[in-house]
Amino acid sequence: MKNTIAFIIGILAIVAGAGFLISGLQDRVDETEFAEKLSLARIETARQVPIVVQVPDDKVAYDRQQFMRKHLELIGAAMKAHPKQKSEDKFILDLEEKAKKGEKDKAKTAEYRERFDYVKKVWNEKLKDGSYKTALTGQDKGIRIDILDIKQSNDGGKQGMRMDVLIWGAVKEQFTAGGLEMQSVIELEELEKSGKNKGKPKQGIVKVNG
Repeated sequence: MKNTIAFIIGILAIVAGAGFLISGLQDRVDETEFAEKLSLARIETARQVPIVVQVPDDKVAYDRQQFMRKHLELIGAAMKAHPKQKSEDKFILDLEEKAKKGEKDKAKTAEYRERFDYVKKVWNEKLKDGSYKTALTGQDKGIRIDILDIKQSNDGGKQGMRMDVLIWGAVKEQFTAGGLEMQSVIELEELEKSGKNKGKPKQGIVKVNG
């Protein structure tokens, strides 16, 4: 009787172990298939970028919306086929978990979290549907620069301007912005004394180099 019980327990243990092994293999297969579909979606998106970059400035907003819609459709299809893998924060959560275990540097992980949250905010508020408006946009040599907004800044105690910028295209080397000159027309307190604008404030041009 004892031998029979031991045999049954042994069989159950083997079945449970086999079930666990199969489940683990299925999870890994699901994760691999999802990663492959995600990679193909990214490749297709990257392939379309040079086309969007060179669209004329007055038409790029529409093309950008269509580009983002197609990208999200590809990502959505991959997630629908593999719902277990649906976690947009998986990268940072995995990194933080490793930091807790001492496998990653906690200070660097905290910096990653700060940048991750910033990029996620910009993505959700401005990029996701591609309908964002730019303060300035332009393209040259296969790269388009979208300046989302320009603000006064006092970073590090130095007065200047802060810009949120999106760069579309392949940047092979470290990207360094060159000199920037901005011109703005302002009204002066002094009034015009003659001509068709007599009595109106004089206008001047302010140049800002950065």
